[in-house]
Amino acid sequence: ADEIRARGKLHTSRVLALEARSADDTLAAEFDLEPDATLFHSLIVHFENEAPVQLEDRWVNPVCAPAYLEQDFSRITPNEHLMATAPLQGATYTIEAQPAPEEEARLLAVKAGAPCLVLHRRTTSAGRVALAAMTASTGPSAVTTTSAPSTSPAAVHSVVRSPLASHHSSRVSSPSSIWTTTLGSPTGAITTTSRATSSR
Repeated sequence: ADEIRARGKLHTSRVLALEARSADDTLAAEFDLEPDATLFHSLIVHFENEAPVQLEDRWVNPVCAPAYLEQDFSRITPNEHLMATAPLQGATYTIEAQPAPEEEARLLAVKAGAPCLVLHRRTTSAGRVALAAMTASTGPSAVTTTSAPSTSPAAVHSVVRSPLASHHSSRVSSPSSIWTTTLGSPTGAITTTSRATSSR
């Protein structure tokens, strides 16, 4: 949203889901919780001047943000709420290149297999895993939204592979590059790794 406003464009969003869900084994492991623990879930499409540019699928630990489901995310973004209620302690970001699967392509109003940039983010707050989020972006804004290396061949098209990816329709496998960045607080140390991947 901030990047869209900084370009002088209008940001709006459409909330597709805002609910409490039971964690399956994959999500429970992601959050270091027991299976069937309650998580908050939101699915939101972000628009730039009425054009869909980003799909945000977010899972939140209720202990870190107990009022998450009470928010109007057509007026504020989940990030704005979480930065106020669950200050960032650390984060891991993963970016991977891959064509968009059919359902994500439909929500982003592009053809299935169209290039998109997807970021998986896992953050901690007060010693707990606070959220796991997947964002799929398309269009020129995708590069600045995720801060992928500007020299990267995946700066134009990308998808994240992570435990969270299993909650989406099957992805079309293709060669790609992955960047993983870990941000730590309070030192602010940044560790980055990169590796090439093939179809899997």
